[in-house]
Amino acid sequence: MRATDPMLYLVGHAGAIRRIAADRTVLLLGAFLVLSASLARNYDGAYLGRESHVLAHGLVVSVANAALIFFLLYAVARARKVPAPPAWGGFLSFLGLFWMTSPMAWLYAVPFERFMAPVDAVEANLWTLAGVALWRVLLISRALSVLYNVGWWRVLCLVLCVADVLILVAAATMPGPVVDLMGGLQHAPEHALLSAVRFATMFWSVLLAFPLLVAALVAGHGLRGGWAPDAIVRARVLGPTLVGFAGLLAWIPALAATQTEQANRWRVDSLMKARMVAEGLAELSRHERADYPPMWDPPPRSGYADAGPSWREIASALVAAKGEELRPWVIEHYAEKALEAAFREHGIARWRQMDGPLLRDQVQWLIREGDRETVATLVEMSTGLEPDLRTRALRALGAPADEPRPSE
Repeated sequence: MRATDPMLYLVGHAGAIRRIAADRTVLLLGAFLVLSASLARNYDGAYLGRESHVLAHGLVVSVANAALIFFLLYAVARARKVPAPPAWGGFLSFLGLFWMTSPMAWLYAVPFERFMAPVDAVEANLWTLAGVALWRVLLISRALSVLYNVGWWRVLCLVLCVADVLILVAAATMPGPVVDLMGGLQHAPEHALLSAVRFATMFWSVLLAFPLLVAALVAGHGLRGGWAPDAIVRARVLGPTLVGFAGLLAWIPALAATQTEQANRWRVDSLMKARMVAEGLAELSRHERADYPPMWDPPPRSGYADAGPSWREIASALVAAKGEELRPWVIEHYAEKALEAAFREHGIARWRQMDGPLLRDQVQWLIREGDRETVATLVEMSTGLEPDLRTRALRALGAPADEPRPSE
């Protein structure tokens, strides 16, 4: 492999593809690059002191995905009597090429949420994800078409069929906001966008599954050519090792800037998931909001399938603290979070849009008397509510309410 081959490979250069496939030391460099890409994804999204397993995720998933793509084409080639490589040797050559796409994932490191509004940041991240995914699909298809000396579009059809399945599985299983078809979850705007994209991704993946399968069958039926990379070479490992370590060390400044935030976040997440609400609120109150990640939503998160305390447990902890040990931003955040959960649990998800008489009727009908006082306390603690909404809610709950001040 030449020094320029990694860059030439990213634009589909045939010679670079063959040389990289023939160089076994690429596996060492590629493994380092995968770890570097994992850092790009997680340096500002995980506390690596306690969540270091996220770094291994990239290696495990990449091996599984590479095996699925390679052995599908390998099976097609054998079925069509096309010359194919030894299974293990061919897979190692392809795995090296698969791992060498990892520098594309460095684009995930752009911290959009630190200089853009939440919805804009989510959109930018989604477009980056889509762009990198498309680039990888096209490049991997190009690499296999060069190695097998077959038409690019035939390999592309096979790779797209696999990619469609992987995308569907990822969209269905990755942590994210629950798909809100009826609007009852009242997601925040950025979470609503993620929910909509998740649903659209699953919908189109299912819809395109049959056409892509037909295209893959047609492409595989006419497969011709044969595996023809360069002869396998074993170069010295010092160069790739040094380059790989340099790629990892380059992330030290980014880790230094973000890991304190992530450590703070991890402590609160752990306490809340263990339902240690009072301790979690106290931990939050040790810091300002700016000491936590920008778009982090302290648990439990509305619309997510997260384990965490109920609104009653949160209300009890807030009342017990009496505001003496908690920062105002913590009280406001959790009072409104518990308030939303309380109304949602009782089937009054759109309480903010209801007028006074309708809200009162809903409260009297759906919220039992023993819970009304607790909910009213949460309303009083929710200092961020608009005065008119605050008055309507308190009156509906049977609590005394001051008249809202007329707007100037």
